[in-house]
Amino acid sequence: DSTKAPRAMYRSNDAVVDDSKAYFRPARTREVYSYDESQGWNRLPDCPYESSPLVIINNKLTAVGGCRNGYCTNELRSLVASEAGNKKRWIEEFPNMPTKRSHTSTLSTGAYLIVAGGKGEREVVLRTVEVLDIEHRQWYYAADLHEPCWCASMAVLDGYLFVVGGVNRIGN
Repeated sequence: DSTKAPRAMYRSNDAVVDDSKAYFRPARTREVYSYDESQGWNRLPDCPYESSPLVIINNKLTAVGGCRNGYCTNELRSLVASEAGNKKRWIEEFPNMPTKRSHTSTLSTGAYLIVAGGKGEREVVLRTVEVLDIEHRQWYYAADLHEPCWCASMAVLDGYLFVVGGVNRIGN
């Protein structure tokens, strides 16, 4: 049955939607799945890093930061079709974040990518908010969160950024 997920998606790290597909990442894996009504579920190439949230930037599925073997990255990797068109691969499409981080809160608003909190080097919980101006391909420091946190939800409403929930310590 193509409507049933190919594996359990409980504690899903991510869910993001573009015009025609939904994308999911099970927690603590590099696996990525897409779903649409016409094709059902498809497994995509593994994300380069674990704990890297997914966003859509310029109609491209993009992984933000993450970690591998205990080290954080500041890379943004987008899933694109290869030149032959029959395979997809993750490439560096956008400039690196100023701060290496994983488990970050992310939000793509069309013109901007907003990245808040997360876990940094040595699993230090972060409070910085950084913004990528997508058109000019430039990162800016925006502010600090009131409290450091990771794995929070984020939304923009009437020009205000809301960061809700999350964890403020390692082990919490």
